[in-house]
Amino acid sequence: MGEKQTKGAASALSAEVEAKGPLPSPSPSPQPGAPPAVTGQERGTPSPHLQKAVEGGIVDDGSGDYEAITDAASESGVYTIVGGYLDDDRVLHNEVHVRSLSGDEEELLSNENIDIVDRLTGMMTACTERIGTITDKGQITQAIHRLPMGSRKHLLICLRRVTHWKRHKDNYEMDIRCPIDDCQQVGSYKVNLGDLEVYEMAEPDRREYTEELLDSGNEVVWRVATLPQEKMYRAVGRSKDDDFKILTYAIMARLVSLNGVDVKLNLEDFIRGNTKKIQLSKRAESLYQTVRKWSSGDRDQLRESFFLNEPDVNTVVDIKCSSCKRDFEGEVDITQRTFFFPSATSRRSKQRSFI
Repeated sequence: MGEKQTKGAASALSAEVEAKGPLPSPSPSPQPGAPPAVTGQERGTPSPHLQKAVEGGIVDDGSGDYEAITDAASESGVYTIVGGYLDDDRVLHNEVHVRSLSGDEEELLSNENIDIVDRLTGMMTACTERIGTITDKGQITQAIHRLPMGSRKHLLICLRRVTHWKRHKDNYEMDIRCPIDDCQQVGSYKVNLGDLEVYEMAEPDRREYTEELLDSGNEVVWRVATLPQEKMYRAVGRSKDDDFKILTYAIMARLVSLNGVDVKLNLEDFIRGNTKKIQLSKRAESLYQTVRKWSSGDRDQLRESFFLNEPDVNTVVDIKCSSCKRDFEGEVDITQRTFFFPSATSRRSKQRSFI
């Protein structure tokens, strides 16, 4: 994994994903005494940012109530997740021990009466046995609610890996339609989930950042997106009428203050009750009009700051079409039930009305 500053140059997984082609071999074990790695494989050399955090005492490196497992692997259910949970004492907990999904989680994921974000959150809470030194279920729930969105994404990928390790290892097979106009053929492609590129935070002990916008001179404080922002984005995603506003909403949801004035929003500022249509509160509407009028330069400056400072997992992969042999980009969609359920179950679901 490169440093965070290289993130802008990496728009997709560097290794091409061939149609049912050979997969990369497992990474070697770390050198003795090496701290936990922050790579897709949870092995190898840690990023400079993580190394600095460990040396500075920011990261819980196992000196407390447990011994860190630096050679974490899917079969053990122990992973180092990108970003991690920063507790109230500013200790970063980024090693998790998770169990595989059970029938309880399958039923939860299948319950479409519950919003998908809540289903995934409930699944992460139920399956996480430990995060850092934290084993109390109530504290684990709080930690998962406060994880950055990129950390939550990584944790879901880890759950998929440990659940199907004995049968599929880290391999995930997905059906994707070639987007090239004169092809449009659906192919089956394998991705090694352990090789997805992850982006660590440059400053692991920070969750808020200050930007002085160059065009307007406004001083903006923004926060790393967590569960509340994820719910806001989900609400926006359900409201097709507001697709064109999503760039503005994505900025609004992260803002903490503007020129010293509190402008924090919550889910109720975007959507009311059970309706699926966005209904901005007066406070949100006022902020929307303000952010909408900012120059594209100022807005892009903020988006670049989000991009460079928030943890993430790149789920976009390069694919060679099995039919036309041309290259295109595909997305590993971790919110789909088929991502977590066995392939045979997924195929059966195409023929029957239930899983």
